[in-house]
Amino acid sequence: MFIEGGPLTPGTSPGILTCSNLLLYGPVTFSAELNGTTAGTGYDQLKVRGTVALANPALQVTPGFMPTQGNRFVILNNETANPVTGSFAGLPEGALVSSGPLQFRISYVGGTGGNDVVLTFTNASVQATGAFVAGGGNGNGVLEPNECSYLSVVVTNGSGVPMNGVVATLSPATPGVAVTYATSAYPDIASGGRGTNLDPFQITTWPGLPCGTSVELDLTVQTATHGNFTLPVNLWVGSPGVFVPYGIVEGDYPIGGINYTSSVNVGGFSEPLAKVTVSLYLSDTSDGDLDLNLIGPDGTAVPLSRGNGGTGTSYGTSCRDRTVFDEGAARSITTGSAPFAGTYRPEGQLSSFRGQVGNGFWRLWIRSHTHLPLSRRNDLKSVPRPVRITCSSQIRSPARC
Repeated sequence: MFIEGGPLTPGTSPGILTCSNLLLYGPVTFSAELNGTTAGTGYDQLKVRGTVALANPALQVTPGFMPTQGNRFVILNNETANPVTGSFAGLPEGALVSSGPLQFRISYVGGTGGNDVVLTFTNASVQATGAFVAGGGNGNGVLEPNECSYLSVVVTNGSGVPMNGVVATLSPATPGVAVTYATSAYPDIASGGRGTNLDPFQITTWPGLPCGTSVELDLTVQTATHGNFTLPVNLWVGSPGVFVPYGIVEGDYPIGGINYTSSVNVGGFSEPLAKVTVSLYLSDTSDGDLDLNLIGPDGTAVPLSRGNGGTGTSYGTSCRDRTVFDEGAARSITTGSAPFAGTYRPEGQLSSFRGQVGNGFWRLWIRSHTHLPLSRRNDLKSVPRPVRITCSSQIRSPARC
């Protein structure tokens, strides 16, 4: 199928359009309706059974429902092993696609085969950055079985404009948990600021809820300025234990092609993980060329930073002044600037590791956007670029109730 101009909309509100080879030229616009999370009935999809070439066509995304952080939409399902060549206009790998106040991150190497075009709802500018017991229960500030507790959930506005008219509703996704007071207004949240629900949410845990359970909650947020969306909120049943640090040997690690992976072997945990943070000092010549990812023993991959920092150099300034990735941080790595010294919220969800045993090899995967060998100096193009890394993952296991 060759399309050189005009709109392209699969199906009717929404649908799937199947073709053999696909070649899209500008000024054609691929318009994708996102009304749910199932291809064909929830969102538009192109299904291709041949080659895929994108010669700078435009992409228009129209959400018709309230997406949840992390929702994935395979808008181009590439059924062959051929890679996607080219890209949508102005949208390289990892770029943000905006639809009003909502944001989606695009990938041309996504999906089950690693060659689908996938949109992931991120809305990185607004995050639920913390939840804590504000009262009730037995008064110890810890969520435990058979308690009725008051809950505060912190929302951070990392966008460049104030967030106004905020009302949120909390709902449980974990069996054995009920939210008995679910809706509260929030104050207007300034750019870069944080806000907490004006009325406490009320949560009840059943007597049989196991200690160490990761309680998953959804915070559905409606705003007058930033659209409507759902954010994940996580709490642990029981008190977390102490942090246990693990590290790799500091040194120069060359990215000779486009990837480098360092590993650290973690062992000795007999209870599920409660929290994972990553700290590193990485000396490099172009931060914007790098993607940093943490991969757990079971293969779970969490993006820490993707293409941030532009032409700036390094993550951290020394071993004592590192970049720390912590999901509870107030500021996102996407709003920072090189060398990112301090604590930042990663682009992915480190809470994805919660509940895992955690024993085995953890990997820090660094990917270069440049497919040719890179160098530390511009006049040494043939020399693979060395990246100096000092990294430690801190892992915490929950104590008993």
